[in-house]
Order: sequence, then structure tokens, then C-alpha cells
Amino acid sequence: MQIKDEILSLLKRGKNLLAFSYGSDSSVLFYLLMQEKIDFDLVMINYKTRKNSDLEELKAKELALKFHKKIFIKHAPKFQSNFEKKARDFRYDFFEKICLEQGYDHLILAHHLNDQFEWFLMQLSRGAGLAEILGMQECEKRSNYTLLRPLLFISKDEISSFLKEKDIFYFH
Repeated sequence: MQIKDEILSLLKRGKNLLAFSYGSDSSVLFYLLMQEKIDFDLVMINYKTRKNSDLEELKAKELALKFHKKIFIKHAPKFQSNFEKKARDFRYDFFEKICLEQGYDHLILAHHLNDQFEWFLMQLSRGAGLAEILGMQECEKRSNYTLLRPLLFISKDEISSFLKEKDIFYFH
């Protein structure tokens, strides 16, 4: 498994921020970026919704320290309704704030092929137009930074196999 050359070229030329959760997807992406000697920092949201939420945050801080990375962490409030949408908006608002305040050129997200398919089905069920149905892009320019999704064409099964093969730690 590797990151495409076009994406690597962008990452080598800019200041990079990885959205990190210590889940399987972002852990693989962390490993791949390190393997390619890409310089990056971490940003994390702690929703405090899982038993291990605080442990995940602690381990992420330790990982950042071990590899000399900055880490930006924000605790989310308790969302009473429509958790997915509110959590997504909260997350992206924080990510954008950090990108703008700290001058990051790229926000690296760990969306993969299964996420893309899920997005497609969700948009289709809502009767969305072609632009919405086409969904996520590997490289998506925002006003002051670019979203990069290096795993977008890699399946969850490939990610799981890679984690096992390389013995990469992550939280389930």
C-alpha cells in the first residue's frame, strides 16, 4: 500500500496536518506518511463517546511526542441530536481553524473507498444531483488550504490487512 505520486508531490511541498483519531484508517495513514518521510502534525477531536476516548487522546499525545509532532486537540460538547452532522461540522470547523491559524497548506483525511461508497449511497437516497453523488475527491481545494484523501481508492479490507501485516497499533 502506498500514497500516489501526485499526492506525495503536494505533501512534500507544503505544511501538512493529519486528522488523527488513532483508529485503523488514520493509523495507517500516519504510518504511510512516516514511511515516505513526509513532515506533518496532528489534529484530533475527543468526543468522549467511547470507553477509551481519553486513553486514545493520551496515546495520541504520546505518539506525537515520540515522533516530534505538534498535536492540536479539542474536546467536543455533548451533542443531543443529529450527532453525525453536528460532530462533522464541529470537526471540520476546528480543522479549518487550525489550518488557517497555523498556516497549514494541506489537511490530510483518512477517508477510504468504503467511505466513498457510503457517501454515494447516502447522496443517492436523498435524490442529490450529479455533483453531490460524485462525492469526495482525492484533492479538494478550499479557500486557504487543500483537503487531501490519500486512501480514497483503498478498501477497508486492504487497510485491515496492511495493519495486520505491519503490526500497526490502533484503537478498535
